[in-house]
Amino acid sequence: MTEIPGSLTAASPFGGQDRAWAAKARAAAAAFWVRAFFMAAEHAPGAVTAARGALCRGAFRCSSSLRRGTRANARRMLGPAASPRQVDALGRRILSSFYLACCDIGRSFSASREQLFARVEAIEGDEHYQAARAAGKGLIVVTAHMGSFEVGMAALRDRERAKIHVVFRRDPFERFERLRSGLRRRLGVEEAPVDDGWTVWMRLRDALLADEVIVLQGDRVMPGQKGEPVPFLGGTIRLPAGLGIQVALDVVLIILAVMAGRVIPMFTNNGVTGANATRRPHVERWALGLLLALLAADALALEGTPLSIVALAACGVHALRWWLWQPWKTRQVPLVWVLHVAYLWVPIHLALSALAGLGLAAPSAAAHALTVGAVGGLIIGMMTRTARGHTARPLRADRYDTACYVLVLLAAVVRVALPLVAPAQTLAAVLCSAALWSAGFGLYAIRYWPILSRPRLDGRPG
Repeated sequence: MTEIPGSLTAASPFGGQDRAWAAKARAAAAAFWVRAFFMAAEHAPGAVTAARGALCRGAFRCSSSLRRGTRANARRMLGPAASPRQVDALGRRILSSFYLACCDIGRSFSASREQLFARVEAIEGDEHYQAARAAGKGLIVVTAHMGSFEVGMAALRDRERAKIHVVFRRDPFERFERLRSGLRRRLGVEEAPVDDGWTVWMRLRDALLADEVIVLQGDRVMPGQKGEPVPFLGGTIRLPAGLGIQVALDVVLIILAVMAGRVIPMFTNNGVTGANATRRPHVERWALGLLLALLAADALALEGTPLSIVALAACGVHALRWWLWQPWKTRQVPLVWVLHVAYLWVPIHLALSALAGLGLAAPSAAAHALTVGAVGGLIIGMMTRTARGHTARPLRADRYDTACYVLVLLAAVVRVALPLVAPAQTLAAVLCSAALWSAGFGLYAIRYWPILSRPRLDGRPG
């Protein structure tokens, strides 16, 4: 990487034209040095490796953008207590490591499959790979963005007889892309560039149906794409979060909000004397309008502050909506309070979504607040109510119903809260939450099977 001297970006009578020229000059210089570097790494790898110290020191000293990037990474790893000297020292080591990785890529361009495979020192976990292949349903191999991808491809090609497809995005530097494409051809790997649009995904679908292998790097979050931090080697990496899943959850949230806004106030007023649960038109309009805005933001893959502002505004409106339903007056009526507690998870979901947009919480916490808490709680509450109503039984929850409510809602608390306060216990939280959820719905099945499989108490149909 290189920087054009500051005089090119100084103010001038030509204004924007001068800045545009400077930007083009920087891009051209960067392209030149990248081409030169990979050519040297391919044909004279020893010399390039020997020059590492001088080149890395010069690049760190001359490039402000490179210093900002490496310092940000170093500060994230060392924590806020690290001194500037410690941050710079780690930043230089990060740059040096990246330099060696680039050398390795350049050296791979002229290597044969056998030469690449000879670099592999050990392979662990092969039995898991073979067990997955034995299913005969194709395989998707997701890798972390570390080490030499091409060496890994050589190792995989050595033990795989079916076609291997690598999913990637074309690099803007054409020479690098041509060299990389040529290396993959020598390895016998089929390219699947996402730049080619939906036809690529159709080909990949056909590849899985033909029991072939698809390889992609799963920790590279692209600009504008949502990512979820997960623990990795003592730190975290950001894995891409599925846009389609998030949009689908938003649609579920909107349906849930519409349904709850109609039935919860009605059931509250019918089941609790003097509850006076109210619906205010302007609150209802804002509640649903902000959810539609959140759906649009997620569909456009917005993240960061803009997404958080929308989610936080929706959180406030839905918390007000819930409060207007007088939830505290339902404490003695389990058949009603379960609906209020379940809906409380909606503003919690929106608050966690706002925090996730700022990188302060994992998106999975927000997703499970909605699915386990709001959806699960409303489902178990409505199932018991409708089962009683349609079998001519009193609309009054017994101790079994209350136990179902507590188990399902406790599952939401464990799944959402425990990973937030103790990330190392995430697996335990998942297992405990699953057990509680299953116990709640399992108890419902045991309790209501004899009721739902027999005629109504009053003998009327259905």
